[in-house]
Amino acid sequence: MKKDYVILTIVFGLVCVLQLKELTAQEQQLDVKAYYKPYNYGKFLSTTSTSVGLFMDPIDFNATSARLMIQKGWGDWIQLYSQNMKHEWAFHNPTEEDQLVIYHRDVDAGTITYMMYFNPKGQIGIGTSKMPIDAKLAVEGKIYAREIEVNNNSWPDYVFTPDYKMLTLSELEAYVNRYSHLPGIPSAETVSKEGINLGEMDGLLLQKVEELTLYVIELKKEIEELKVKQGNSSNLK
Repeated sequence: MKKDYVILTIVFGLVCVLQLKELTAQEQQLDVKAYYKPYNYGKFLSTTSTSVGLFMDPIDFNATSARLMIQKGWGDWIQLYSQNMKHEWAFHNPTEEDQLVIYHRDVDAGTITYMMYFNPKGQIGIGTSKMPIDAKLAVEGKIYAREIEVNNNSWPDYVFTPDYKMLTLSELEAYVNRYSHLPGIPSAETVSKEGINLGEMDGLLLQKVEELTLYVIELKKEIEELKVKQGNSSNLK
């Protein structure tokens, strides 16, 4: 009985030692290296206990806390395939361009659709790589949204201030007859060439609505005055 007890104690001790060694190994930092020679990339895989680096110099890789880090020239960095292998999505770096591109390829048709573009300037293109210098987002196509909020610091409530000057209706008629658009509103030709700023255009349209409101109020006053004059003339008769 004592012999069995001793054997069980020894076995239990060995199990504890093995478990301790396994836990210690997990805590130690690993340094696994592999080499890829045909294209002279040199070391293409470096790992630690918490991170993986592809095509990374050990010095650069050890200096980062990223879980996955890739350093590679132009071409596809990451490719993802659908379960039936008929669709491919790839993170791509074009030749001699400082961009990251996401594209989709229909494997059967062999067609590629470029979906998104990113550059170091913080600009994003959806369906287009042509991004104006002052734009953060460029979209080739329609945009559908449930809600859009635009900041505008020049909302035209100044129309209702006493010193705001408006054209008379006769002056407004002459302007429209000459230019075929409202004063302060860009012409159809200008909009076709340059587009519009949504926040600015909303402000301009509200300005015209407020001016129209003032015209209506003024016309109502004139009508009331005419009614009074007409009533006085009737009483004199």
